[in-house]
Amino acid sequence: MSFSPRKRRWLLAGALILTLALAIWPDVDNHDAGSRVGVRHPSAEVSHAMGRDDKKNKVTVAHGWPRRPRTQEKIPALFNRHSWYVPPSPPPFRVVAPVRPLAPRLPFTYIGRLIEGEKTIAFLSKQDRIYLATRGETIDGVYRVDEINTRIIKLTYLPLNIQQTLLIGLVH
Repeated sequence: MSFSPRKRRWLLAGALILTLALAIWPDVDNHDAGSRVGVRHPSAEVSHAMGRDDKKNKVTVAHGWPRRPRTQEKIPALFNRHSWYVPPSPPPFRVVAPVRPLAPRLPFTYIGRLIEGEKTIAFLSKQDRIYLATRGETIDGVYRVDEINTRIIKLTYLPLNIQQTLLIGLVH
């Protein structure tokens, strides 16, 4: 259904006038308890519409406007800060096994080895020093050489009695 522009303007103007008339028209059910329904003098109507009472010359609420009921309960603030953080619960009581200490990383670098008959000597360096290590020998009173192989050297860290392995050859 299409209307011409002129007809559309008249319909919109009529709808606007009807809306304004309904918004301004006083509601008979919403009168104050002290107001009377009846014929009034035009000057009384004007003063009443302006919200003035002739007797006391005080401003009163105009008729026809909806009133919000007053309540005693507090209205919550809409834009207050709120934290959703929930503190974690304490962990349950349990017996934890003591943590076994670890040996420090091996401080040695493999340089090479020498095989004399059945005896194998490994050349190891630590910072500026070079050590000649054979099986069963103790280095600096901290490491004991347990095994020298073509692929690995097994050392034991004596303070904790932990065995460590130093790779010296390619593992196939």
